[in-house]
Amino acid sequence: MDWLRALWFAAAAVAIAAVVAVIIGLLFGEAGLAVGAVTVTGETPTNATANCDDAVVRQVDVTVTVDRAGLSRSNPQWWKAGVSVRVSVFRSAKARQVMLPPGESRTLTVPFTRVRESSSAPSERVEAVVQVVSGNVEVGSETATAAFDPVKAGRDC
Repeated sequence: MDWLRALWFAAAAVAIAAVVAVIIGLLFGEAGLAVGAVTVTGETPTNATANCDDAVVRQVDVTVTVDRAGLSRSNPQWWKAGVSVRVSVFRSAKARQVMLPPGESRTLTVPFTRVRESSSAPSERVEAVVQVVSGNVEVGSETATAAFDPVKAGRDC
């Protein structure tokens, strides 16, 4: 019976240590999250010199890299951290969620498409606003710009 009591005591000590570690990680660790890079590429698949369609299509791909530091004193959280990436372009917004373990990074690409009901379009610059959130804490927020060349309407369609 002494070995059973010792085993129960050891299991209780491990459980208490795990709970204390989780509490310390939640209180003092910030998960080591950072926004690595944000790139925005704009593309107009419509014929830019002689568009004979009744619409101009503009596409934007927003690529976001989220990094997480490895396990350390400043990042004692050993579990995966949930990260939400919100991107706004063309007056619309999309969100992507990802789980990130310590010491890894993830690259997310969020596509946007806008159709302009016209056979021509001026040159324009479009801002993409990226917000990275973990729980209720904002990890980072960045703005990037995509540039579009003008589209000319076709004459002999």
